[in-house]
Amino acid sequence: MALLHWEDLLRDYAGQRGLELMKTVVAMLGNQRIPLQKRIWSLHLSVELSTIVGKDDLFRIYDVINSLLDIVDTDVLRLQIFCALAKVVEMIGGKHPIFRKLMLTCKKDAVHQDANVRLRSLHLFKILFRHMEPSDLIGHCLRYLADSSLEVRQRAKELICYEEQLAAFVALDGLGSARIPSSARKLGIVELLRLPLVHSFGEQTETGRAHETLPVPLPLTDPLNAKYYGSDRRRKFTEKYGLDESLFQQRMQHPPPRLLDYIRARLSMSLVGDAESANQKIVQMDVVSILAAIIQKSRKNAEDLIEAMFVELEEAMTQNVTSSTELSTNGQPDQPETNRAVQVIDTISHLVLAYGGLGSTGSLGSGGGSGSGGGELTDGERFVQYVGRIRQILMRCLDRAAAAREELFMALESNMVFFGDQLDVPITSEEQYEQMLQFKQETLDAKLDLQKLGRTDRIADLDGRATDFFEELDEKSDELRKTLVLTIHCVSGLAIQFALSSDVAEDALFDVLDYLASLLQDEHRGVRLSAVEGITAIVQAHSEGGNVPAAVAGGLHSLSSSGAAGRPTGQAANPGGSAGGSAGGSAGTPGSAPSRLESKVHTIAQRLLEQLRDDSELYFRKADVALVLGELVVVGGAHDRDLRVSFLHELVRLWRDPDGDIRAIALKTTRNLGEIGLPEVAESLGVNADLVREIATLLSSEEYQEKDHLQEILALKFRWATGTAAAAAAAPAAPVAPTTTV
Repeated sequence: MALLHWEDLLRDYAGQRGLELMKTVVAMLGNQRIPLQKRIWSLHLSVELSTIVGKDDLFRIYDVINSLLDIVDTDVLRLQIFCALAKVVEMIGGKHPIFRKLMLTCKKDAVHQDANVRLRSLHLFKILFRHMEPSDLIGHCLRYLADSSLEVRQRAKELICYEEQLAAFVALDGLGSARIPSSARKLGIVELLRLPLVHSFGEQTETGRAHETLPVPLPLTDPLNAKYYGSDRRRKFTEKYGLDESLFQQRMQHPPPRLLDYIRARLSMSLVGDAESANQKIVQMDVVSILAAIIQKSRKNAEDLIEAMFVELEEAMTQNVTSSTELSTNGQPDQPETNRAVQVIDTISHLVLAYGGLGSTGSLGSGGGSGSGGGELTDGERFVQYVGRIRQILMRCLDRAAAAREELFMALESNMVFFGDQLDVPITSEEQYEQMLQFKQETLDAKLDLQKLGRTDRIADLDGRATDFFEELDEKSDELRKTLVLTIHCVSGLAIQFALSSDVAEDALFDVLDYLASLLQDEHRGVRLSAVEGITAIVQAHSEGGNVPAAVAGGLHSLSSSGAAGRPTGQAANPGGSAGGSAGGSAGTPGSAPSRLESKVHTIAQRLLEQLRDDSELYFRKADVALVLGELVVVGGAHDRDLRVSFLHELVRLWRDPDGDIRAIALKTTRNLGEIGLPEVAESLGVNADLVREIATLLSSEEYQEKDHLQEILALKFRWATGTAAAAAAAPAAPVAPTTTV
């Protein structure tokens, strides 16, 4: 520690002793018996001595750095090693072989399947970026800002904010935030860049900020309590008891900084700099806006990166594998197989969104945008092509999942391992019946051989076949799981392209809504729920700024003001306050007409409502159909009272569904519609209304399990009644006619 403190003194007055000291310190680096912290301090000293005696031992120091990085298990120690590495890079520059090795390490770690490794690679990137080629620097910025991990994206943004040279290189000055619909920002998916479901299903790459936890005990900034001894509060006590002030003069003095603290401050390096030095304009921008700004100035780099990642994923899909060993793992064959594929598709979707989905290329989906003539694709056309390839990957994942599911069921049906006399195994064909008889005969013969002859070969053969079958079953199930996780991420990537795009062609928007609605028929509920979230996000982001249409939003106010909450069910209110809505016609604002989006959503809602009515083949899918209809009916049914009434009728019918989860979803959807302000819900909760009688009937049933949800719906009625009474009390009183007395 003293030598580290006297490093400047050694350079000026004892340079001839530097080589001797260097040999002694370097010998300590590889000694496993020396404590790890002492070896790290020796590493710092050897780097400092290298600036005096030359660079002859740098390769050995570099090998020690690599070995130490492999054995340290805390971010504090790892950061100290990176500090020493930064000093090495400052000495060698960008042409030294060590720098090229560091570049290869940084490139490998930047695409690692583990988010913690990618996060640590940002420290190495901070050390190397000043010496990188422009193309490599842009490529790393794009990868980090488009990373599948929210933590990595945020840290990359902070690095750009605090490094003036990096911010100047990517040339973000003068650029504002991307044109994302304001309603999309309200949905909270701008920061996530994915649907919320992805965080709860199959997410394996996200990491928390465990490295930022405070040490215990907390560091003491005033170990001798000098602040208290110099305070007025202490003086009051000493004056009260007549103590001499000179007794406290020494205690009021702060101790000098410790040598260790001084050395640590001099050698420290942090990924996040001082808040005062941050580029405030970049701080206020979201990550996707920064990414879009970089791509706008370096489109060729972005196109090459997107194309390389598409090829990587498509080739792996063509080979019918999702193994990370087939996905350019860069010598990391032990990676979990799903993580790399998920990381690639998430990064692709983020890059494609920033490339052309933020309204910078004209009317997206119609081929509009800036671009060169001739055979070159315009930006808008290339964006449409990218989105189409994401959709093709999604369709291929769905086909693979269906094939894996079919193989799984066929394997179960063709094997009699699960057969037992006590089980009621359904026989669906004559061939299966023959297989069952053969299996029973083989089992009987094996038992007879064991009992009469003592032979175990047949029993062992049957056990071996069962073991092989279960291993095959596990392999097929695992393959199906990996494919479904990738499928859900593909749905998320496809949905955010349109949910966060402010300038997208309506035809392309309607096409993706139809496609997502078709996914509601998928076998896996995770895929269906991701489709529900995708449809909801797109519709809410593009409908009236994300607000409830006026035809519906004003319904509850008009009901309360006109006393509709106490009106019998047969007397319909007039949503939106129009003078005369017909029984099956428009109930919207006078003179208003549904937009194209509302008409399209209305068409989809009608189609899904028909499926919900004939639910003989839906099974649990009707829960997901009810969920998405709860969102679509607010927008698509703004001008169609019949649609809203019919959907409410189907929801009430699902209150008595045999499946408890479906009943709960139907009740929650009804409550949500009431909280939004759907007028038909308020009407149905009026005096002597059918809905109130249905709630009373179910509440009186001992077998009904969802009574809490019923109580929440019933509470809406009393909440509205309280609000109506409060509004009446706040209204100015009518003038009272004067009376005369006789």
